[in-house]
Amino acid sequence: DEGVPSLLKVPDISLSFDPTRCSEEIRTHHMRNRHTNTVLDGALFSLESCPPGTLAEVLLWLESSSETKERDETFLAHLAGFFIPERGGFLVGGNAARGIGRAVFRQGKMAVFQAFDFTDADALGKYLDFRQNIPSADAVKDWKPVSFPENGESSDRLTVRVELKIPRGQDILIADGDMAPQRVRNREGKLCWRIPGSTLRGLFRSWITRLAAREGKDVMDTHAKYREFIQSGTPYDGDSLAWLFVRKLERKNKKEELRRDMPAKYPVQYLFGTGFQRGRIHFSDALVPIFSEPEPGNFSKEENYRSHVRIDPITGGAVPGALFSNTTLTSQLDRSFSVTVFVENPQEHEAKWLAQTLQALDFGLLRLGSSKASGRVQLADTPAANGIFSELFTNIQPFETEE
Repeated sequence: DEGVPSLLKVPDISLSFDPTRCSEEIRTHHMRNRHTNTVLDGALFSLESCPPGTLAEVLLWLESSSETKERDETFLAHLAGFFIPERGGFLVGGNAARGIGRAVFRQGKMAVFQAFDFTDADALGKYLDFRQNIPSADAVKDWKPVSFPENGESSDRLTVRVELKIPRGQDILIADGDMAPQRVRNREGKLCWRIPGSTLRGLFRSWITRLAAREGKDVMDTHAKYREFIQSGTPYDGDSLAWLFVRKLERKNKKEELRRDMPAKYPVQYLFGTGFQRGRIHFSDALVPIFSEPEPGNFSKEENYRSHVRIDPITGGAVPGALFSNTTLTSQLDRSFSVTVFVENPQEHEAKWLAQTLQALDFGLLRLGSSKASGRVQLADTPAANGIFSELFTNIQPFETEE
């Protein structure tokens, strides 16, 4: 309530990784105009992120009483449940749509709690000692584990875990400005191949837009609406679609109306988010450790080096200065990429769209990354789904099984 301090307190959290093994990473993103296939003005940017596997100890302090003890323990369990991997995890930071910011319990670790009785002098002393000193693993070893429901499912979230592999004879290239597959060092210093969550998000959004249009839903990002917007003389930038083509001077007055109309009128934007309301779907980065880290200047055995040249369609000759090379990630990578997708408060048609898009990806209708590789990936196994509408994913079987 206004003027009443909260009973729940969350201290600052320190992030932990070994700077001798890894470091913060600068990654580049952009927004592409699919009508012209070019990057929008002002839509190229970089951000800094922590290494994968960065650790953090989260403390929650809740003032309670003997009358509300049971209710308060249930409340804390609800908060801690956000970090359960099977429920998708908890998003932190302002760039969750880029595939980063997902926090889950460390493998083999779960939440623990301790109730301090301030009417007892010894308990009060332990509480003061704990608050004044830097918490350690030994300080909480005698704490009780938080009790979660046995099925671990969430009634307001759909979580889907997908294993993706590169089929035999195929390859992918999702670069980061260096004409090579993306790679990053995790907290332990291991070099990993990466499929960015932002790449999967863009691919799924494009196909789900198509599915929505086929079902007669109102789709904003159509060629007709784009032409109409351009012909009106208004510049098309990164905020145009994000604000559903509402002109800049009108956005403040129409924000609440747009939010109210979102679920019924703009189903794709309601799922993926807009400039005035965050999305409800998240795609995690997918990481696979490199089998054998190559020497500087050399390639991994899972990479393939290629040269390309641009051909003039009129003369049939090579375009001067258009000779370039890149590497691709091939099917020599015999391990799968694990991707976690979760949707908050999903609707049934959204879950169906997600299942249909996974099948399209598995069939080869959708391709990842640059055209300088085939971009073909497929399901390595049946998706593992948890939560509401999870039954829609249980019958999805990999289209092709290699012997």
